[in-house]
Amino acid sequence: MKVPVCPGQICLGSVMAIPGRGTSEPRPLEQVLGQARKLLEQYYATLKQGSDSFDDRFKQVELEVSTTGTYILTKSELLFGAKQAWRNSARCIGRIQWNKLHLFDCRHVTTSQEMFDALCTHIQFSTNNGNIRSAITVFPPRTSSHSDFRVWNPQLLSYAGYKNADGSIIGDPINVEITEVCTKLGWQGEGTQWDILPLILSSATEGPKYYELPTELVLQVHLTHPSLGSAPDTRHACFRYDWFEKLGIRWYGLPAVSGMLFDCGGVEFPAAPFNGWYMSTEIGCRDLCDPQRYNMLETVAVGMGMDTSTSVNLWKDKALVEVNIAVIHSFQRWLCCAQEFPSPCSEEGYIEERATCRTFRVCISRPQKQGVTVVDHHTASSNFMKHMENEQRLRGGCPADWVWIVPPMSGSITPVFHQEMAMYHLKPSFDYQESAWKTHPWKEHAQSGKVSVKCKKFHFKQIARAVCLTTRFYRAALLRRIKATVLYATETGKSETYAKRLTEIFNHSFNATVYCMDEFDIEQLPHESLLLIVASTSGNGDAPENGEV
Repeated sequence: MKVPVCPGQICLGSVMAIPGRGTSEPRPLEQVLGQARKLLEQYYATLKQGSDSFDDRFKQVELEVSTTGTYILTKSELLFGAKQAWRNSARCIGRIQWNKLHLFDCRHVTTSQEMFDALCTHIQFSTNNGNIRSAITVFPPRTSSHSDFRVWNPQLLSYAGYKNADGSIIGDPINVEITEVCTKLGWQGEGTQWDILPLILSSATEGPKYYELPTELVLQVHLTHPSLGSAPDTRHACFRYDWFEKLGIRWYGLPAVSGMLFDCGGVEFPAAPFNGWYMSTEIGCRDLCDPQRYNMLETVAVGMGMDTSTSVNLWKDKALVEVNIAVIHSFQRWLCCAQEFPSPCSEEGYIEERATCRTFRVCISRPQKQGVTVVDHHTASSNFMKHMENEQRLRGGCPADWVWIVPPMSGSITPVFHQEMAMYHLKPSFDYQESAWKTHPWKEHAQSGKVSVKCKKFHFKQIARAVCLTTRFYRAALLRRIKATVLYATETGKSETYAKRLTEIFNHSFNATVYCMDEFDIEQLPHESLLLIVASTSGNGDAPENGEV
């Protein structure tokens, strides 16, 4: 059944987290049965078995639901549902591989330690010495709103983000919140840009605990540029990239999403991390160059010897291309190390060893693989067009979110840019859910057993008095400074940006204020001690409209 994502006449296509079911309470029985029927109909239609098999299985499900309020999916049904959830993910460009997904069925685990062991197995299997394999690990389903198994990290592998007192951030800004949660639980990072975060896990009977990933388990690629030391003319800095490696940029090779909810046949799995492999622009454009992430564009452009004070030379575009070239080059030339990473082999090549209720997997073959799986955005786009064609033939349509499918670089020269798409919701599905640290009842630190420190509470009147006193002192200090006024006139907003930047600089020594020219009372000009004007012409040398008298 196709369910529209956007309610009424409001489009939510550009919203990061599309609203899900909106509650963590278990589903009503009639909804569970309705979705179970739809899943089993799809499943048995795929198996091409008669209606008798479906009827027998659904009667069993009805009995379980009426008795316990839920039912247990068979492993084959769970794998089918996981593949369909990937197939139905409207925002994924790599769905042509949807049928090649390995399942780790961990619905039997009871503790966070067992969860961690299972996730280590998942990471080792999927990393596969760089030859990435798609996999999903499914932990026990939701039975009540307060007994969820959760992986608190949005991704299994991610870099910490440390927020300094001055507001600056070391590391990945997107992970500031989860880093603070790790710190609250007792973890101490090294404070570098590239600290791998521990996993925070909670089970039905345990609060959150953190577990540090073994260093040898995390494959990281250090970025270099293919033009390193091979410049056609060494006099031109833009042709030499020997400085690029010195930036120390790196990224992990396994993209494993762990914060989404797996909804399958009416049964919800709040902890079901899954992975595919990277499209190069995910790293080169979004992770490394987004202003709200590592923001490396200007650093790279300066290294290329480009003027970053103007946009007409397209320095951002050129730097972005070079970063993406470095990502593809570095991933493709990564050489495995026998001492650091497990070698590639099939799942049958692993030996299970059980000791103290923990499962370890040891690979018995030797390393042979070079490179880490990555796909460029042109290949990914072409593959998605083929996937859409297949889905149109097999299912009569393919849910797709155009905003997410179109790559963040060179969009219009990829075929998906020109493809009309319909966005709708199908189940089974991977859905967004509230972050675990926002819903957890913080009573005590699960890791140390210490009760959280209670902050002193202040009444509103006390806070208001403090604010008024601080404001009074601040105003008195400003009055002792020389007054400066900055006026700007602009059509495009550039002069406004420069004027505000100028005001910030002058505020270190002056009492500076900024106004748009059409908002300033011209009769006050004779009374100004210091007047600064920032303006530029537009079009054919015309004055900005808000600067005309």
